[in-house]
Amino acid sequence: MIIALIIADVLMAGAFALKFTSLPPQIPLIYSNIWGEEQLVDYWFIFILPLSLHLFFFLNIYLYNKFFFPDHVLRKVVFILNSSLTVAFTLIFLKIIFYIS
Repeated sequence: MIIALIIADVLMAGAFALKFTSLPPQIPLIYSNIWGEEQLVDYWFIFILPLSLHLFFFLNIYLYNKFFFPDHVLRKVVFILNSSLTVAFTLIFLKIIFYIS
């Protein structure tokens, strides 16, 4: 699972480095607000996505090890949840970076 997280980090960092020169100063990130100026934040706020991914990933592992370690069914659930989180957050990050640049 850690290898998938590292691969996701490399993909996100590579995409950001590749598109950094063509990024606008503000990007649409807060999609819960109405369309327009309210959605825009500075471009460095995009790093909230990888930070959130790491937070949820390691929180899931910590909670599993703390409370549910011997349960094999929950091990599979945590693995599927962490895999889904890694793929979803990486795709969202890449989608935002490639759409706005």
